[in-house]
Amino acid sequence: SNAIQNAPEREDARNVRSKAMRKTAEREMEVGVECEKKGTYGAALLHYREAQKLDPETPGVEAKIVRMEREIAASVLVDKAQVSVRASRFEEARQLLGEAFDKSELSRGQVSELMMQVRQLEGAQRYQAARDLEVLGRKADALAAYEALAKDWAEGFSDEAARIAGLRVDIDGATTEWAAAEAAEAAGELEKALEHYRASETYYAGWKDGKARIQRLQEAIAKKAAEAAGGAGSQPPQQPE
Repeated sequence: SNAIQNAPEREDARNVRSKAMRKTAEREMEVGVECEKKGTYGAALLHYREAQKLDPETPGVEAKIVRMEREIAASVLVDKAQVSVRASRFEEARQLLGEAFDKSELSRGQVSELMMQVRQLEGAQRYQAARDLEVLGRKADALAAYEALAKDWAEGFSDEAARIAGLRVDIDGATTEWAAAEAAEAAGELEKALEHYRASETYYAGWKDGKARIQRLQEAIAKKAAEAAGGAGSQPPQQPE
């Protein structure tokens, strides 16, 4: 460089300088490749850009720069997806990871693994939500939640199949007893209707307005019994023959 500055006509100095810059660019490319292998794509990008600056004709440098830019963009999307997962925005996380997968070439395995983790976390949250409904006695809501989970997890997530079967037995039993209770009540068979409503309540406590109906029937039966007792007591005593 000093020789060129002092004697611009010196072609030999220019050749030496060009060779040195090519060698330096090659070294920058080598360091960039090492950074790329380590997954430090930002550092790799800096080295590739420096190589391009030193020697724009460095073989493959433009493709390397584009590749690293895409990998960095994919990393940013992955970071955003992880924030979405922590906020339980699973659909948003899947979309971000899908974009990251499309952009990346070197991190696709990692992105695919994150996609599986997101699905697992979402499944666990949905399963727990269904269990909470079941514990609260909201069997119909729990059944719907388990069935939705089973639909999305054809291979099975946990024991949702067994829980679905058990809930269906309870709900079907409650439905059958409820229909029998309504039919008996319509026929004026209050004691029988009460028995069926109680059976329905056994299958599914708190379902519909079962408790209110049981209370109403108990009061109606008690009133009927009281009226019958009162009517019997008002009869005049029979005279002995």
